[in-house]
Amino acid sequence: MRLPYTPIMIASLMFLGGCILTPSESRIPETQVQFYVSPKGSDRDSGTRYLPFKTLVFARERIRAMVQGNALPKGGAVVFLREGTYPLPQGFVLDERDAGTAVAPVAYRAFKREEIRLVGGVVVDPTRFRAVTIDEEACARLSMEARENVVWLPLEDIGIPELKALPDTFRGGAPIPELFFGDEPMQLAKWPNEGWATIAKVIDRGVAPAGEVKTAASGKSAPGGVFVYSEDRPSSWDVARGVWLHGYWCHDWYDETIRIGAIDPKTKQITLAKRHGYGIGASHKWNHVPRRYRALNVLDELDLPGEYCIDAERRRLYFWPPRKLKKGRIVVSQCTEPVVSLKNTSHVILQGVVVEGTRGTGIRVRGGHDNLVAGCTVRNTAGAGITISGLRNGVTGCDIHSTGKDGISIAGGNRATLERGENYATNNHIHHFARLQRTYAGGIRLNGVGNRAANNLIHDCPHAGILYGGNDNTIERNEIFNTCLETGDVGALYTGRDWGTQGNVIRHNFIHHVGGVRGWSMGVYLDDCDSGDTIYGNIFYRVSRAVFIGGGRNNDVENNVFVDCAPAVHIDNRGKTRIEWNAGVQSSWDLEAKLKRYNYTKPPWSTHYPQLANIMQDQPALPKHNRIVNNLVVGHNQWLSVKGVNLENQTFEGNLILSEDPGFRDPETLDLQLRDDSLVWGKVPNFKRIPTEKIGLYEDPLRASWPGRMPSLSGGLAAPSSSQRP
Repeated sequence: MRLPYTPIMIASLMFLGGCILTPSESRIPETQVQFYVSPKGSDRDSGTRYLPFKTLVFARERIRAMVQGNALPKGGAVVFLREGTYPLPQGFVLDERDAGTAVAPVAYRAFKREEIRLVGGVVVDPTRFRAVTIDEEACARLSMEARENVVWLPLEDIGIPELKALPDTFRGGAPIPELFFGDEPMQLAKWPNEGWATIAKVIDRGVAPAGEVKTAASGKSAPGGVFVYSEDRPSSWDVARGVWLHGYWCHDWYDETIRIGAIDPKTKQITLAKRHGYGIGASHKWNHVPRRYRALNVLDELDLPGEYCIDAERRRLYFWPPRKLKKGRIVVSQCTEPVVSLKNTSHVILQGVVVEGTRGTGIRVRGGHDNLVAGCTVRNTAGAGITISGLRNGVTGCDIHSTGKDGISIAGGNRATLERGENYATNNHIHHFARLQRTYAGGIRLNGVGNRAANNLIHDCPHAGILYGGNDNTIERNEIFNTCLETGDVGALYTGRDWGTQGNVIRHNFIHHVGGVRGWSMGVYLDDCDSGDTIYGNIFYRVSRAVFIGGGRNNDVENNVFVDCAPAVHIDNRGKTRIEWNAGVQSSWDLEAKLKRYNYTKPPWSTHYPQLANIMQDQPALPKHNRIVNNLVVGHNQWLSVKGVNLENQTFEGNLILSEDPGFRDPETLDLQLRDDSLVWGKVPNFKRIPTEKIGLYEDPLRASWPGRMPSLSGGLAAPSSSQRP
């Protein structure tokens, strides 16, 4: 089995676990320092297996003293966490004082796969909840059925004495605690309960210069614009208490939550208290879908099991439990910092724990080198699951879900010098993320230089599966499906608007069943003149626009398999019109200015990306020098879509377009490997076999769970083949 770790990291894992396969203590080096921590322990004890410490902080201080005194033995140190819950409302921080070395690493790990919960919030005793019938003010706003089921909790009783007033506008979750019950996030009371309300008519888009917006009826200033609603329900809301609307106000790729400034029940007009960045209403001439919105955290709308509402002014949490309170573990998030932070550490390993229940990020590795997060479960966060930067830091074998934003965010390296970060995310199962910030929060966000995302399983999200940028990054052997389920003009993999994001390689991925409102979605979306990418040896199945080159250049699309994609490849000339539109205007479309930051006409950029050195003398606004070669297209007549493109500036060679099965091994189960007798081998002699058996999750001792779950043709999930290996 090939492992996705450096030799140094493998040595570290062998030191810290006895071997990489088991935590057998009999094989741990005799010189290794071992401490044990248990919620049932005491910091007055010795920290041995049978007399464990109680807190992580105490164990950290013992190791820190050894590190600072140069007394850490060659075998390093390991803190074994015993089963139980560790509340960390302020987070747990390791820094350079806690660093190990290549021969003396430091690890914090679960003991023999016991369940360890690091919780960034308060575990609530169910007896602290009170019947809502004793709260007359709340009862007056609830339905009769809700009054019989809703309970409430004074937040000061659990150590949350103050809450900030919600801002007029925000992206992502409301900056208030969240409620989790039975290890699942509960739903802020919302209207409508299913789907979205839609704007009936826009009175004022809220985009006038200098913020001077006037309503059609009164001529008075309307800071955020005005629209008409068609339903009756908003007329009953008490705006003075605060009502916030989460919506796709202008584009299907950008969501935001905005407070209502006023409601006029007579005209059914809502005036927003703050303008949306793009205004409200239709965004493109081809976009005929009404804008969508929904109300959040409105006590009047707490009408279903599983919903809750927080009254920030009265500091009360109201909850309609989906079952008896004693039948589920209750957590109220509190920590706004990462639950676990590694700041400029080195050779530190976090392994086998559950991180959950936080208003911030689950785990953050910032700076440092050769750190590893392995086999952890990260869930129920308001922020990202795991963020990684620095040098040769990684996350592997983790299960990440129910995050408010990204699943994993990876950065590192230096774009100016093109020094590589070599950070990585491998063999992770990431799903049902971006539940609060619905757009531009990916299963994986990959930036910087020379970083890697490989063998991850990513699925079920409203927007992109992977967001990437930077240089010389690699995205390979991932399986990505059920993405873009709530948005439009989006890609399962997305990047854009930078000529300088060169050298990124997307190879041997399986991308399938991509959603998108009105079908307006892509597999790999090279948006707004993104250039210099290599898309090689991927399989695309049932993706409306599989590879989308939006005005870019020097992109290679080679050796891919496209099945039931419409079309397989799209190229347009958007750069010509949009760059001219933004000429002389400081905006994200100033692509030349972005290049100049990296002194692109001189080494190392000019030698590493010679095609960029003379771009300004080669009609830079036009899509040129794209190569579409040796691809297999099955099942759709229009395999190529072009708009305003001179095909003589592109290269098309060796592409095979078929209407029937070319000889897939078992298309009914989505095994799209080509058989040895496939006609492709005779018709496209340069086509290379795609290693489908190496795509997706693989069995590994550091996986948080196994078997993983893989997609079946029906859209459900099934266990993966045990033969899968990297």
